[in-house]
Amino acid sequence: MIKAIYKAREDGDYDFVAAFAEEHDYDEHPAVTYVEELHAEGRDVFYKDFDDLSHLTDVISWGN
Repeated sequence: MIKAIYKAREDGDYDFVAAFAEEHDYDEHPAVTYVEELHAEGRDVFYKDFDDLSHLTDVISWGN
């Protein structure tokens, strides 16, 4: 499993920012921590789970 982070664009789509493997040695997943930090800075970001890296895209469109 991969957690990918995306940030909002002005056109309503989302750009890929980073990806993290599911395996980790932390109490909270690093992707979740990173998204929480970006939210605290006022950025519009989210993470999405994928089965593997082949499912990542540069841009995600909502509603299309």
